[in-house]
Amino acid sequence: RRDMAESKQLGIFWGKNNLSVVSLAAGKPGMIFSVPLPRDAGGSSIEAGPFSPTGMEIISLIQNTFRQHKLSAGTAYVSLPTRDIIFRSFVIPWMQPNEVKGVVDFEASKYVPFALNDLSYSFYPMTVTEGNLRRIRIIFVAIKKAVLESYRKILEEAALRVHIAEPATLSLIRAMAAKEL
Repeated sequence: RRDMAESKQLGIFWGKNNLSVVSLAAGKPGMIFSVPLPRDAGGSSIEAGPFSPTGMEIISLIQNTFRQHKLSAGTAYVSLPTRDIIFRSFVIPWMQPNEVKGVVDFEASKYVPFALNDLSYSFYPMTVTEGNLRRIRIIFVAIKKAVLESYRKILEEAALRVHIAEPATLSLIRAMAAKEL
């Protein structure tokens, strides 16, 4: 076990019933443990934020579990549950890269049930050929800003510095790619 004062890089998967935490030292997994979550920690209760009763309970559970494992807080790389993520895929005509964002914003507003300014989102364009026609397939990923901010604030109130937050499926792809699977 490491000294409490040592700062760590931490991988955190926010699951339905617990947070799975892995500490990283020199890029290699160290201690692995779970932080149990209250039963009502999913869905809209997260959006209520860190100062809601559920948020305060989660913060306390994180702090207590870290103390039990004699691990200080550190920089967190967070995998968010897919229940809070919006994934969409659509095809647009081929165009210059500097024109894509405006078209994506227009198209996404047709496929997403929320105003785009209420979302934190990103997209990945892939050139595809259908017949002799070049087109762009867009992989669109979004989360409500309020939900993302609640996850971030809860973790930061527990003294974890969120460096990256991404959908759990992307974290899985990244881990598989790192292992060349």
